[in-house]
Amino acid sequence: MNDRRLPPFRDPFAFLRQLDAEKKNPLPPRTKQKKPKPQVVDPLELLRQGDAFFKVELLLRRPMMLHQDVDIAVVRVVTSAFANEMYLKCIAQIEKPTQPPPQSHDLEDLFGALSLESQEYIEIAVQVSGQAIFGAVIPEDPNAPKTFRQALRGGAEAFVQWRYRHENRNFVQGYYLFRWGATLRERALQLRPDWVTSGTVKQRVDPPSD
Repeated sequence: MNDRRLPPFRDPFAFLRQLDAEKKNPLPPRTKQKKPKPQVVDPLELLRQGDAFFKVELLLRRPMMLHQDVDIAVVRVVTSAFANEMYLKCIAQIEKPTQPPPQSHDLEDLFGALSLESQEYIEIAVQVSGQAIFGAVIPEDPNAPKTFRQALRGGAEAFVQWRYRHENRNFVQGYYLFRWGATLRERALQLRPDWVTSGTVKQRVDPPSD
């Protein structure tokens, strides 16, 4: 004989009574958080956050992911742009440790906030490696950039434009800064080599393993 006990009987009207009670005693208004004032940030935390998003972009770069869903390209652009943003802010914070990093998502503005030495290093590294024309979302884009500055101008607002692409389905804009993150991270580690020598971070970001 099966001596398993039956589950306790549930009152089918309990949920309705709960809803009625919540109407009579509503929750207090939610207190919205105010936008925090700009403050100095640990550049290492900025680097680590950039690494986290860079790893996701590396994962989405795999052929099986790229061909699975066209909309994944949108996620890939947003992820790449945010990783680049974190690396740029990391460099800016290293170079100006007493000043908060720029409060912007605009990659061109963030790049312009770096020292001239960093700007020159990054631009030369990108041009030499051809990163400015790598990994286009629109491979046959007739307006594809020929220089790093053109690629940067075109992708400056990618984080916002692609994140809210659903609000403008006619929006078409190539993005050519997927490989840029590696150069930005390299520059940050040049400025803070102790992060690598101490074992705090790795020399390079490896794609997630299966």
